[in-house]
Amino acid sequence: MPVYRIWCSIILVILCTYYGILMGQREKERIVVNEELFKLLLKLKSEFAYGMVPLEEAFVNVISGYEGRWKPLFKQVSHMIENNSENEKLSDMWLRAVNELPVAAMLAGEEKKELIRYGADIGLLSKDALIKRTQMYMNFLDRRNSYLYGQIYQKVKVLRVLGITAGLFIAIIII
Repeated sequence: MPVYRIWCSIILVILCTYYGILMGQREKERIVVNEELFKLLLKLKSEFAYGMVPLEEAFVNVISGYEGRWKPLFKQVSHMIENNSENEKLSDMWLRAVNELPVAAMLAGEEKKELIRYGADIGLLSKDALIKRTQMYMNFLDRRNSYLYGQIYQKVKVLRVLGITAGLFIAIIII
C-alpha cells in the first residue's frame, strides 16, 4: 500500500472533521446574528415609542455607535427613505435592502421571510401599531433563538461526527 494513500486519507479525515466543526460554528453564528438584530430592534422600538422622530432619523439613531453586521441594513434603509424621489414604498426599499445585505445569507429561510415581512409593514402603521409589530418580531426572534439554543449542542455534535465519519468512509474507499 503506497504511503501517499495513507497521507491522503489522514488529510481527508482532518478536512472533513474541520468542515463539520465549521458547520457547527455556522449554526452558533445564526444565534449571534439574531441576538444582534434583537438588540437593534429594542433600540428601534424605543425610538418609535419615546423618540417621536421620523423613520429615517429613527434608523440613524439606532445605528449610531453601533458597528455590527446590521449597520448596513439600517443605514441603507435610512438613506433610501431620505433620498426617495421616486415615491417608492418603504416595503420595497426594505426588501431591496434585505436582499443586498450580506448578513442575510446567515439567516434561515423563515428568519429572512419574517424580516422582510416586518419591513413590509413598517411604513403603513401608526405609532402604536408599529411598536406592537416591532414587539411581535422581537418575540419571534426570541422564540427562534430559544429553539436554536435548545438544538445547538445536538446539531454541533452531529455535524462533527458526520464530518469525521465522512472522512473515515472516504479514507476507507481510497485505501
